[in-house]
Amino acid sequence: MTPLARLLLCLLWLCSACAGPGTPSPAPVPGEPHASIYIVNEGKHAGLILRKADIPAGFIPESSDFPEADYLELGWGDWDYYQSGDPGLWLTLKAAFWPTASVLHVAGIEGDIAGRYAGYEWIRLDLAPRPFAGLAGYVDRSFARNGSPRASPVGPEHHEDGRFYPANAKFHIFHTCNGWLAGALAAAGYPMGWFEPVTAEQLMTKIRPYAAPSLETHPPIRPSTGLRPARRNSKAPADASSDYPAAFLQSTHNHASQRR
Repeated sequence: MTPLARLLLCLLWLCSACAGPGTPSPAPVPGEPHASIYIVNEGKHAGLILRKADIPAGFIPESSDFPEADYLELGWGDWDYYQSGDPGLWLTLKAAFWPTASVLHVAGIEGDIAGRYAGYEWIRLDLAPRPFAGLAGYVDRSFARNGSPRASPVGPEHHEDGRFYPANAKFHIFHTCNGWLAGALAAAGYPMGWFEPVTAEQLMTKIRPYAAPSLETHPPIRPSTGLRPARRNSKAPADASSDYPAAFLQSTHNHASQRR
C-alpha cells in the first residue's frame, strides 16, 4: 500500500470516528406521540407552519400576538427586502450581495390549511417529541429579543394576520430564507447536507422524500408565482384540527426544557 493510500485510509477512519452515531430519524415510531409540521412552497420562498398548541411552553412567546390562530406560518428574510411591498432592483441586489439585518415574519392561520394554500405545494412532516423540540428551539432562538422576554413587532405589515419581528443572523446569498428553514429542519434531524438551499425548489427536493404518507401532501395545481396565497378563515377539517395526545405535549416540554 502506498503512503498516499495509507494517509487516505487514515483520514477516512478519523472522519468516521468523529462522526459518532448517526442522527436518529425525526419521524415517530408507530404509536409514539408526534406533531405535524408543514412546509409550503410559495415560489421564491418556502414557509414553515406549526400548530400553535404544539409549541413547547416558554418557546416562541410572540405566538401570543395571535390569540385566534390555530397555526403559525413563519419565514425569515432580509430586513428591508422582506418588509417592502415592492423591493425593486436595489433592495434585491443589496439583500443578495451584502450581509444585512434580518426579520422574522409570523402569520396566524385560523382553520383550514388546505383552503389557505390551495394551489401551492405543501408537505406534511411528522416529528417525534425530541426532534420537534429541536426545531422549536431553533425558531425560538431566531428572534432577536435583546434581553427582553419577547420581541416587539417592527415595520409595516402587508397582511392583516401577520407581523414582522427583529431576527438574529445576517441575510445574504449564501444564507437566505430557504437556508434558514433548512436550518430549522436540520435542528429536527433531517439531513440537509453541507450546502444550504438557495431556492424553495432546492429545499423541497431535500424534504420531499420524508413527507408523511397522507392526502395532506399536495402537488401544485398551478404554477407558483412567489406571491402569498389569499388568506382564508374557513373551519379546519377534522384531521387538521384534531388534538394530539397530551403525552406528546408533556414529552416535548421535557425535551425542550433540557435544551434551554
